Amino acid sequence: MLRLSYQHSYSHFNDRLVFPTGTYTGPFTPEDEGFSTVNPPPSGPAPKDVPAGNYYLNIPSPNEFSADTVTANFAPVEAFALNAHGTYTRLRNTFTGHPQNWFDTDETATWAARERLRVTADYHQQNMINGFTPYYTLYGNASYHRHGEGVRAEIGLPRGFALEPEYRHGGITRSNARLWPQVYSMDNTDLQTVIPTSTSNTAGLALVYRAGGLWNARAGYEWTGTDHPGYLTVPKSNNRVFANVWVTPKAGLTLSNDLSIVVQNAFAAIALPNTAGDFARRNRLYVEALSATAQPMPGWNLEAGYSYMQNNLRTYMAYQNDTEVGYVVDDPAVIYKQLSQVVWGGSVYKFKDRWGLDLRLTHNGSTSGYRPDLNANDAAALGNASLIQQGIFDPVMFAAALGNLQFSSTQISQVLVPQWIGNGKAFYVFPHRIEGGTAFYYGSYADHWNSNWNGVLRTFDVYVAKTW
Repeated sequence: MLRLSYQHSYSHFNDRLVFPTGTYTGPFTPEDEGFSTVNPPPSGPAPKDVPAGNYYLNIPSPNEFSADTVTANFAPVEAFALNAHGTYTRLRNTFTGHPQNWFDTDETATWAARERLRVTADYHQQNMINGFTPYYTLYGNASYHRHGEGVRAEIGLPRGFALEPEYRHGGITRSNARLWPQVYSMDNTDLQTVIPTSTSNTAGLALVYRAGGLWNARAGYEWTGTDHPGYLTVPKSNNRVFANVWVTPKAGLTLSNDLSIVVQNAFAAIALPNTAGDFARRNRLYVEALSATAQPMPGWNLEAGYSYMQNNLRTYMAYQNDTEVGYVVDDPAVIYKQLSQVVWGGSVYKFKDRWGLDLRLTHNGSTSGYRPDLNANDAAALGNASLIQQGIFDPVMFAAALGNLQFSSTQISQVLVPQWIGNGKAFYVFPHRIEGGTAFYYGSYADHWNSNWNGVLRTFDVYVAKTW
């Protein structure tokens, strides 16, 4: 049996939004920062002077978007199935005329080799060609080819248990990586650029239990090792422990709980210029999601859920490295914490397999902030040991810097941004398997620290799809 489907999408975006603004109290003068003498651009001009004032933040460019998608499902025999999906996407900035194109494919093959053995193999690739040539050459955007392939087996065991071993390999190749700095400053003599090629390997093992449809459980461990991470924020070692439980107390009602604990270590280390040793970050993540799905009547499905995510990061931060002013601030162990809580609900209704209505509402509350070392007695540990020995350390300037750092780590760095998101889709299936409909998205964002960052985003799309 072979089933093919094709879908074409098109959208045109024009700037009709009210953008948040930021207040910049000082001018931006590249020539005073030493741009042309210390770190000149490879080609092209240096950025121009910008006076102090109020400026829009994160302005989206007007653009045209179109995508063509082909999906194939092939099942020549009952024990074997092949699913393939390919999409070619075109995006053009209508202001600059620069294009970005993507070609993505996903293939999955499933084989029930025996009664208690099922094997799944998959391959995925994403290709992005960026035709954008930056006016300022240090602001590039790398084209890339990303791929991932894996194999997973489900081995049946007695008494409802099953074992699931899995192995995955992935890689990414980035072009023009030299134009894409990870961290950029006007006078950065040690520019950290993106690594051109990275690879990763993942191995995992899970134990599954099925209690005759009443409840199921799955728990396991997964390790990922990355060779030459592209960014400093990508760990070389990622360890994940997970557990999932599904309960079906009665027909049409399912309750689930998903838990993941992630430990990330072996980040790429950077030597701080004024403090001995290399300092690398470590990260701990805790994610849990609870959900419920119900079917009050045939063709009508309801869903509700809650998720909790906590991120505890410990990292280095070099705030001030110019020893000529009499002090430096290099903190090797800054604590950063992020907390997100999401509540969502949804309804999907289909009438006589023709009409359909899909509605969803989500509330996301996120908070974050960091805690640097603000103890003036830790001057030596914060990179000033050499200055203290030489007798040129300036404790007054150092204390003033810590005061500024305290302000930046409270009112400036702390984030409290709740948001409401609503989206939906209404569709109708015409004869000959032609589907048409409309989709909308509404987002309301509120920042409790800065009301200038509040905003609303609305989108509306019309689509037509044909299935063969």
